[in-house]
Amino acid sequence: MRRWLLPASLVLNLLLAGIIAGSALSHWHGDRGPKERRFGFGPLEYAVPQQARQKLEPVFERERANMRDAFRDLRRARGSMHEAMLKQPYDPDAAARALEEVRDRSAAMQDVLHNLLLSINEKLTPEERRQFLEALERPLKKPGPGPERSPERGPER
Repeated sequence: MRRWLLPASLVLNLLLAGIIAGSALSHWHGDRGPKERRFGFGPLEYAVPQQARQKLEPVFERERANMRDAFRDLRRARGSMHEAMLKQPYDPDAAARALEEVRDRSAAMQDVLHNLLLSINEKLTPEERRQFLEALERPLKKPGPGPERSPERGPER
């Protein structure tokens, strides 16, 4: 079980950190993208219905510092984990502690995102919540990369 924990943890952390890093970096460097993109939270801000964005601005502003701190802590923990995994001679106890720290920092970042989602939902009308959730799920429903296949034609070659 332990041999699968590291790769699974790394993939999850890289995915989460990549999404957040892209949002944070674009915000810190002043690249705010399209006019309607103002909050710096990537997919979450795009999912907010246009008519609800102004009333959610204080929620995003309040959580921005928490997200920045959580991301910074996760980045540090990942650096320590990287060092522990490459250290010679290898110390499995130090590597395990470093992985636990990454897990804890990832959980802290997820807590910030969970609180943000709850705060967003609290401010939205039932119709806006429906639109928000549909927009969040839309990327998950897209077909994966590769040639389209139809049952009649079979796999493309």
